[in-house]
Amino acid sequence: MNNLAGLKSFIKENCTILIFTVAIFFVTLFSLSTLTTRPKLWVDEALTMELSHNFSKTGSLNVETSPGEFYEYPYLLQSTGYPLTALLALVFKIFGYSLAVERFVMLDIMILALFAVYFFGQKFFDRDKAVLAVLLFTTFASFYGSGRAGVGEVPGFIFLITSLYLLLIKESYYSSGLFLGLAVAVKPSVFLLALPAIIFTIFTEDDLLASRFKKLIKFLSISALPILAWIFLVIGNPFSVSVWNNILNFYENPYHSTSISFNFINNLLNFFHSSTLIYFSALFLVICVARYYLEDGSTGSPQGKKLKLFYNFVISYSVLAFVYYLRSPGWLRYILIAELLTLFVLPHAMSVFLERFDKQKFAVAVVFLLCLVQFTHLFSGAEIYAGDAASKTARYINETYPGQSIGIINSLEVSSLIQTDEKYQTFTLLGLPTIGTDFFAKGVRPGVVIYGSDTNLSVDAESIIKDYYRYIKSMNGLEVFGLIK
Repeated sequence: MNNLAGLKSFIKENCTILIFTVAIFFVTLFSLSTLTTRPKLWVDEALTMELSHNFSKTGSLNVETSPGEFYEYPYLLQSTGYPLTALLALVFKIFGYSLAVERFVMLDIMILALFAVYFFGQKFFDRDKAVLAVLLFTTFASFYGSGRAGVGEVPGFIFLITSLYLLLIKESYYSSGLFLGLAVAVKPSVFLLALPAIIFTIFTEDDLLASRFKKLIKFLSISALPILAWIFLVIGNPFSVSVWNNILNFYENPYHSTSISFNFINNLLNFFHSSTLIYFSALFLVICVARYYLEDGSTGSPQGKKLKLFYNFVISYSVLAFVYYLRSPGWLRYILIAELLTLFVLPHAMSVFLERFDKQKFAVAVVFLLCLVQFTHLFSGAEIYAGDAASKTARYINETYPGQSIGIINSLEVSSLIQTDEKYQTFTLLGLPTIGTDFFAKGVRPGVVIYGSDTNLSVDAESIIKDYYRYIKSMNGLEVFGLIK
């Protein structure tokens, strides 16, 4: 009986840490079971692998289009920046280059993100709400969809939440700026929105205007350093007017296939057809109401004031992210960080919200219910597309034609996994000038040519393949041809 009582006492005293440990084990085991197949390798991740691989080999954060030749506009390829690509390059140097190695790194980053949620959640709220936030993360499908893939959202979230902790809790503006700069560098399209949100947050402080300006200058002066590092690492010449014109033209409308105004209207019309937008809009409304009630609740204490500022950031960033989503072709990944911030603050917001109706004791039950909903969705309706077509195709080429020259047309996913020193590739990405050139036109005849079955080859390319190559096989939507000896 004493042993049983002791066990119950131990569980009660260490309940949160036990739940957190179980959550870590769940994420690890659940992810390892389909680590390289779910999500399937996709274009953005393949680009990250190409950049990282080339950085480990040549020191250039660029795509090698043919042996010794690189893309003319490397600064337009940095959708995922050097804080991740440089890390992956180092890991590839040590452990070898493969999709499995990259996905193991991303799994480690996911686990680190959960530690960050648990640690910083205790600093902003308390231990119970921190572990509830961890549960919301571990049952959230998009956390796995983007977290396992080699893209910058989850690494950037770690930098962002660290920056907010240093800014609001520690009031360390220099170090906070450094981490925010790293977040921007790892995913510019997403985390640049954090800059105006933080500026707004600082100016909502209850302080003298001169003091707010002083804090902002400290923050911005250091946040610029990681961004400057990106400029010198990728651009080389920061004073090139043509380079900055290309970057500005690209970010003005990176979706050249559709207009911004069309995207706005179309996304607004489709709002109520998206369960994700409806779900997070409802949670966002809870957060807004909780922020309103903070005004006459815990605002008198220093911790209450910090909570107000944190809510201000979450709300302002979420609004900016939603506007950015509206201008896109409907890509929900642009609001992923807003979703993660929502889940992070939700346990506290739900407690404040229900307190107004004398139902605060139900807050934990409501959050657990949301976890159950997300958990069910994770195993039933989550759109984490699975597949190993690119891996199978690349494995076949690597094993069947080791050391041969390979030409690849419009299949970056396969190209990123091909292991040869003689790789020729050309492909197109939305809004970018064609990457690579027609290697046939240069008189190059690779030993193996691969292209998508839906690729529109030029007349000259079709003629060369017909005259100089033999058909080998079709696999996973790709046509494979070998050079006639």
